[in-house]
Amino acid sequence: MTTFLKFILILLCFLTTIKFYAQNKEQAIAEIWTQYYNTIKLSDKSDINSDIAYRFTEKINNYKFFLIRTSYAYKINRIKLSLGGAYANSFSNKELTKKEIRIYQEILHATHFLANRIRIEQQFFNPSTDSYTVRLRYRFLFNFNLQNKKLFLNIGNEFFVNSKNNIDSFYFSQNRILIGLNYKINSTNSFSLTYNLQSDNDLNYKNILWLRYKTTLNLKK
Repeated sequence: MTTFLKFILILLCFLTTIKFYAQNKEQAIAEIWTQYYNTIKLSDKSDINSDIAYRFTEKINNYKFFLIRTSYAYKINRIKLSLGGAYANSFSNKELTKKEIRIYQEILHATHFLANRIRIEQQFFNPSTDSYTVRLRYRFLFNFNLQNKKLFLNIGNEFFVNSKNNIDSFYFSQNRILIGLNYKINSTNSFSLTYNLQSDNDLNYKNILWLRYKTTLNLKK
């Protein structure tokens, strides 16, 4: 059986499991996230990473979030340091409700099996109102090679801690449990499908299907 056929079979089982779980989770609110990533490799140590994201409710025409983001990263051995920025819009019933400008710093330590990421974000909402918060994020992600370094299983978790507007205290804001499949098409393209069980500090849950496509442009000499 080819790697691609194995990917399709595992994917079908994966989707069936998600559907069953979502139907039995009374508080679940289905969402679909789509995201495109691009990495431009400038050298063995530095690259530029960008992504664009759209999020929808269970109805694909009811969008709720848009984000565009870019960063510069520099690698020191297995540690990658990044500095970046983002612009985001939030929607309700297709009406713009919130604008955000985001600056962030990130440190990533990765091996073939495990990646740990810490990100600090400074968020400016509806900039004219001067609403400002700091958000801390920590994610760990295990990476299991299922077939010939083409098909991978990813399992991980990410939690978020936010500051209040006056930044004198912090509180837990959300958590993401991540289980996904990643299919490496070739050395520069990959596709992943991830189930994201997201909860907030009131234990309200969302079952989220996350579709991602990644490309790499190599400018190294």
